[in-house]
Amino acid sequence: MSEAEHDGFPSDWPVDRGVNGPSFPEVRDAKLQMLAHRVRERRTELGWSQAELGRRAELNRNVINTLERRTSFPRRENVVRIAKALGVAVPHLTNAFVHEDLQRAPASLSMTQACGQPNVVLLQIHRRVSPTTASKVIALLSEDSTEAA
Repeated sequence: MSEAEHDGFPSDWPVDRGVNGPSFPEVRDAKLQMLAHRVRERRTELGWSQAELGRRAELNRNVINTLERRTSFPRRENVVRIAKALGVAVPHLTNAFVHEDLQRAPASLSMTQACGQPNVVLLQIHRRVSPTTASKVIALLSEDSTEAA
């Protein structure tokens, strides 16, 4: 297990200061969108403003603002600070990211009725797709108002 995987970051998360996220634009955008969504969602659950999260994470509010607006890919140490301030583990913010081992697995798709929830289905997707398709799927899932179980 690499150091990056050990601390909850996907293997392609940038380590160097000069790197601004994954180099493939669609992958970068999809990861940033999911990270921003999860940070905003947790911050809102806690009833915090961006300034309050920034204060608790010992970061400038602009770091939180640019993350949530998806205009800046945060550095690892900032994600660690944000996760700690939000009271979640780093993988909670990053676990939607595709890991190399999952990319090599066979494709599978399944959809089953959620128990006791007639208007909810459980969707599992394990398939290689283009970054453009993945971005579209993530965007659709981010817009869905159904609470994840």
